[in-house]
Amino acid sequence: MSMTTPSTISSWGRFVAEGLRHAGQEPAEILQRAAIPLDVFVEPNGRVSVEQMTRFWEAISASSQLENFPLSLAEKAHPEMFSGLGLAIVLSETVYEVVLRLCKFSEVLSSAVELDLHSVESDRFELRYTALVPVHDMAVQSFMTCGYKIVKDVADAEFRPARVSMRGGGGLDREKVEAFFQCEVELNADAFKVVFTKASLELPCLYPNPGLIPGLETWMDRHISESRRTSLQAALTRIVVQRMSSGDVGLQSMAAALHKSERTIQRTLKHEGTTFRELVDQTRLGLAKEYLARSELSMTNICYLLAFSDQSNFTKAFKRWTGQTPSEYRTAIKRDATP
Repeated sequence: MSMTTPSTISSWGRFVAEGLRHAGQEPAEILQRAAIPLDVFVEPNGRVSVEQMTRFWEAISASSQLENFPLSLAEKAHPEMFSGLGLAIVLSETVYEVVLRLCKFSEVLSSAVELDLHSVESDRFELRYTALVPVHDMAVQSFMTCGYKIVKDVADAEFRPARVSMRGGGGLDREKVEAFFQCEVELNADAFKVVFTKASLELPCLYPNPGLIPGLETWMDRHISESRRTSLQAALTRIVVQRMSSGDVGLQSMAAALHKSERTIQRTLKHEGTTFRELVDQTRLGLAKEYLARSELSMTNICYLLAFSDQSNFTKAFKRWTGQTPSEYRTAIKRDATP
């Protein structure tokens, strides 16, 4: 598929499917429950929509037999699952170079999550994972555990983070997660982030080959450039997410932000089988589900974040979209998360 919607590289999805089999689950059954074609991950450098991957992760998280799945998945993590970026990680000279490449080229893996490294103290740096569109918490948890495992395998044995924070975590055992990362871990945090000391980022990698890096980065730049040329829905979704709480998500505003005419946007979306209103509603629904899963957010907070004038309008819209009220949905996910 072309990247007309937020998408993830197929090699990652295929790896997750292999991880299910390793954990004693039949991936075909879970794909079928998620209404996803069984051959969706066949082409290693193909793309899978984030919407499909989210359904896949929802089906995985619903299985009571897959507790701590992000940890068991990381046991089999290997660079090839990250395509060209994985090879660039292996050939980097220091951990700092690895992290910078993860930030710069994360779009090769997925256009749904952005990585950013910044200094938080004189000797500490924070790597933050920011979802640009609604994604399942377990997807980011797994990306963090597998990414760490790969870096750990190619870096000096002393490498470990100083602190890890993860949103969600209902199916994770904190002691096991802390044993995996070898540091303090905060679950049910307000963001996904990893803190490193300056010394840990300066550690060398075991298999540096700087001569091969330019060719890999050229391939990744080309892959990203080609995907962006047809990413209208992805661009619209990102802006809608950013502006949702303000309510400034009208077609006229979006057209101005993208320097496109309203007619062009409508025509392109129609060609792709959707409408602007459907895109906004689907984005709003995805955010609503994400916020309802966060127990620290009240219904009043969620109404504000989704630009609903009151709880009654939010309830009517959510029930129209899902057949459940927001309270019923929140109760159901809490029940499912209870061991």
